[in-house]
Amino acid sequence: MTEFLEILKYVLPSLVVFAAAYFLIRSFLDHEIRELKEQSKEDNRKTMIPLRFQAYERIVLFLERISPTNLVLRINRTGMTKEMLQAELLRCVREEYEHNLSQQLYMSDEAWDLVINAKEEVLRDINTAAAQMKEKDTAADYGQQVISIALDKKSSMAHNAALRFLKAEIREMF
Repeated sequence: MTEFLEILKYVLPSLVVFAAAYFLIRSFLDHEIRELKEQSKEDNRKTMIPLRFQAYERIVLFLERISPTNLVLRINRTGMTKEMLQAELLRCVREEYEHNLSQQLYMSDEAWDLVINAKEEVLRDINTAAAQMKEKDTAADYGQQVISIALDKKSSMAHNAALRFLKAEIREMF
């Protein structure tokens, strides 16, 4: 029994020291892991914020480029027929959209839905204007009709709603 007590006298303090060291080291390592995760998140934020900001800039530019007034003034050339102008307007809107499609990764779902609604509204306006044209109308008349449709509903345009939402969302980030 005395041998057992003698061994216990050496083993028990060793176990206590081991347990204390284990919990201290574990606590230290857990703290370091949390710090590394926070640092990683901060580094990601520093990388992502400029990318998100650039995505919002590109989408605002997209919305401005597909606004009916800007679109007609940019695309309409002398010698075009109304059918040619309509085809070019539709092609331009679709190409601009496809060019900016990847920006949705950096935007909220609601913002991207508003962008899609704005694009769809512009496409609808282009086709509506074409349906209202007469056989003898020119490309200039058609361009005027597209702009007129857009101006008639200027305050309720999905384009303006998307721009307002994007601006508000970017303000929240900064």
